[in-house]
Amino acid sequence: MTSTDRQKPVAPTADHRRPETPSHDRRKHEASTAGRREREVLAADRGARGVVSCDWREREASVVGWRVREMSAESRREREVLAVDRGARGVVSCDWREREASVAGRRKRETSAENPREREVTAAERGERGATSAGRRKQAASAAGRREREANGDRPEGRNGAQHPPRVLVLRALGLGDLLAGVPALRGIRRAFPGHQVVLAGPPGLTELALTTGAVDAVLAAEAPGRAVPDLTHWPGPPPDVAVDLHGNGPESRDALAALHPRRLLAHACPDGPPWLGHANERDRWCAFLGAYGIPADPRDLRLPRPATPSPAPGAVVVHPGAASGSRCWPGERYAAVVRCLRAAGHHVVLTGGPGEDDLVRSVAERSGQPADDVLTGGMPLGRLSALVAEASLVLSGDTGLAHLAVAHGTRTVTLFGPVSPRLWGPPPGPDHLALWKPGPPGDPHGRTPDARLLRLRTGEVAAACLMLLRDTRGHRRFTGPEVAYVR
Repeated sequence: MTSTDRQKPVAPTADHRRPETPSHDRRKHEASTAGRREREVLAADRGARGVVSCDWREREASVVGWRVREMSAESRREREVLAVDRGARGVVSCDWREREASVAGRRKRETSAENPREREVTAAERGERGATSAGRRKQAASAAGRREREANGDRPEGRNGAQHPPRVLVLRALGLGDLLAGVPALRGIRRAFPGHQVVLAGPPGLTELALTTGAVDAVLAAEAPGRAVPDLTHWPGPPPDVAVDLHGNGPESRDALAALHPRRLLAHACPDGPPWLGHANERDRWCAFLGAYGIPADPRDLRLPRPATPSPAPGAVVVHPGAASGSRCWPGERYAAVVRCLRAAGHHVVLTGGPGEDDLVRSVAERSGQPADDVLTGGMPLGRLSALVAEASLVLSGDTGLAHLAVAHGTRTVTLFGPVSPRLWGPPPGPDHLALWKPGPPGDPHGRTPDARLLRLRTGEVAAACLMLLRDTRGHRRFTGPEVAYVR
């Protein structure tokens, strides 16, 4: 190869490019320039913030560190606040987690502080209502047991845990004669419910006599004018276990008892009630009524014990001219004639009268010449009247309560009937009782004027009946008739 050949330039081709160098690389030069400017900025920034950085990575690290320092400053301020808060609340905390824990702890302490007060209130409430969990379970068991006992006929327990005795309420809010005619039925109820308390709804004036029967434990004061049905809404305590209507056969008396929601109701007007025996004796009627419900009762079981009160006139003949209504009141002048006849035969006679009957009694006394000491007016107390009747040798009266009282004490009686047959309200069979009556159509037992059948009874007939029973005090009498004697 010659020298000229070696110096001959070679044309550039695609495969023979000139190699690149840093001094000729424009892009790298621009990048270097940019990097220099950035380093200058970073240097200024380092001077302001004291951050050591050499390249763009340092810049990023610087930015991250700046953010960390800001967070550190916030954390420091937060710790300062927490330190103050710790001083106030005694809470130890080092970072934001401790702060959250501190807040949670404060809430827990507040809840814990409320809980004792709540527990105190709850404890007091439990003490008042017995409402602990065990108490509630016990109450539920008690309620279930009470329902079971009710289903078995037992009485539920009271609030204090004491078991109330089961109660039977009997409605018979009528007069003296009605109470005594109902004694056999009341005693049947007493025997049928030996573990129950028998309460009679009746006039308060008959309380002593009702308790004397031994068939009644208590009396619920109940009365209404004109033999009407009284209000029973003052019944105390829970509903009666058994309610018995001995007042009448209508829906009024039944509804008065049903309003108390008894567990069992016995009444003629109930769907299962027996038919009304309109032509039966009052004692037989109510005993048959109970018998229809499976409760036996003896209509002859009507005797009363001797009263403890002494009689004001032992052995006297008691004449009682009054009656609850005018239709059952025999004329006063006829009573006076009988009194004269008895006194002439040597018998001690005493006149009595109920409340409001003083004029009638004084009139009979004047007509018969009766001494004032043997005239008992003003309505005697029931205990004293009962003693007088129990110790009497005979009682003469109309169809009134005093006649039933004499029968209950086993005293001889002569009873004058008018509008109502003695088969309905007369004495039981026996030689010690005479019921005088003229047969005929029934009248009004609550009328104001004497009944026509009653007026047909003559003075001689009544005096003869009295003398016949008084003739032999040892019981040997000529008259041994059936239940009643009809004077025609």
